[in-house]
Amino acid sequence: MGTFRGRAAAVIGPLAACLAVALPAPARAGTTLTPGEIVVADARAFGGGALIAVDPTTGAETVISDNDMPVNADNQLFADPFVLTIDAAGDILVANTYNMGGSCSGGCGGVIRVDPATGAETVLSSNAMAINASSQYFNQPTGITIAPDGEILVSDWGGTDGLGKVIGVDPTTGKETLISSNAMPVNASSQYFDYAQGITTDAAGDIFVTDPMAFGTGGGIIEVNPTTGKETELSANGMAVNASSQYFHSPSQITTLPDGHLLVADWCETTACGAVVDVDPTTGKETLVSANSMPVNASSQYFDQPTAVAVDASDRIIEVQEAGLGGSCSGGCGGRVYVDPTTGAEQVLSANSLAVNADNQLYVEPFDAVVVPAAAGPAPPSGGSSAGGGTGAGSTPGATNALAPVISALAQSHSRWRERRGTVFSFTLSQAAQVTLTFARVRGARATTVGALTLAARAGANTLAFHGRLSRSRLLRHGRYEVMVTAAGAAPRAGPLRFTILARRS
Repeated sequence: MGTFRGRAAAVIGPLAACLAVALPAPARAGTTLTPGEIVVADARAFGGGALIAVDPTTGAETVISDNDMPVNADNQLFADPFVLTIDAAGDILVANTYNMGGSCSGGCGGVIRVDPATGAETVLSSNAMAINASSQYFNQPTGITIAPDGEILVSDWGGTDGLGKVIGVDPTTGKETLISSNAMPVNASSQYFDYAQGITTDAAGDIFVTDPMAFGTGGGIIEVNPTTGKETELSANGMAVNASSQYFHSPSQITTLPDGHLLVADWCETTACGAVVDVDPTTGKETLVSANSMPVNASSQYFDQPTAVAVDASDRIIEVQEAGLGGSCSGGCGGRVYVDPTTGAEQVLSANSLAVNADNQLYVEPFDAVVVPAAAGPAPPSGGSSAGGGTGAGSTPGATNALAPVISALAQSHSRWRERRGTVFSFTLSQAAQVTLTFARVRGARATTVGALTLAARAGANTLAFHGRLSRSRLLRHGRYEVMVTAAGAAPRAGPLRFTILARRS
């Protein structure tokens, strides 16, 4: 199957031919990450793996961190760093596959924090830490993301013990907490984890995990309740809604789009079946976004073992692949491909074969990538689905800063809905900004604040599906509520929108 870890890791395509191609790493200026810059995890570069920065305009590659850098002389931690994310401080968090202590053969995996300015690697969480003496859940991590409340979420396929799981990590202490596994009593009748891979969340904190071996042929997406750990089938080829849209072959990494849909890189060992697939989180419906077989790609069939996807501020999809883009690797080294989200057209973004990389052909087997957000810290995935019609609300009067973001066209799809059914909030933003939705319980003439959600919103139209969940442990019950929306640096607020949550039918 390629470089999915564990069971299939013995069938690594161009790896053997590429390991000897480690070239001297070009120096990168010691700066923080630049908005729009692409950060890539290549598990095989320079032997132990590396983080590579990619210029989104030219495709030029430069090294951010690897074990051979002098700053890491005493802590060469990288051992197959496959996946990554960016935290609120702008540091890069990497899920390392091996070599971080514990009882696993070759050392269990864990989470590494990387300073993007210096490249310094430090342990954030591992089984070997004293705080995890009774919570050694890492085996071989396969996915990483950050929940809306700041908790680090790691998917782990289980390695030799075969016990797939979702692990929560405290970003301050490194403490591991088991969020979900097949062994939990709540999953007695829903043991769906077979080969857990990518992980993402929506803005409410619900968790989605890709698994290429779940649900029979093609794999699928498992939804995980962040409070109970309950696993639910969210999307698979065998679902009735996908009778004519069975696009999954081996789902790899996953991300959440601003409209709440899920975007999946579907891996394939040949150029005939790799794809980017959109999934509706409400129905599980699969929609093909891009594949080599599409007529628009008749002369640009670049996909070769797709492993991950990311989305930039212009809505362009960035596909990560392990092979097929030239260079000295057998079968071609991997790289990045831009995908037009409307037409599915593929265009090479970054590869060793580009002239700009003639002196720094760094890619060996890239696996994951993130786009540095415009605002400080990670861009929390925006939950939701397509918005319906709704009732609008105006803005509160007041003076505004002409350079500050302006919220308009605030609306909701439903003003009355049953518990856990939900509504879709929509609004327009004059420029990209961090947006906060503050919720209050309404009793008579009094409104009492009960919580808030914060997300990174883009310039233009935004939607957010809201099912009543404010955090992993906070779910709004039936009653009357209102929501106000604010953008960082902006005044006035927009709203309020008022809605009623009805009690679930017994």
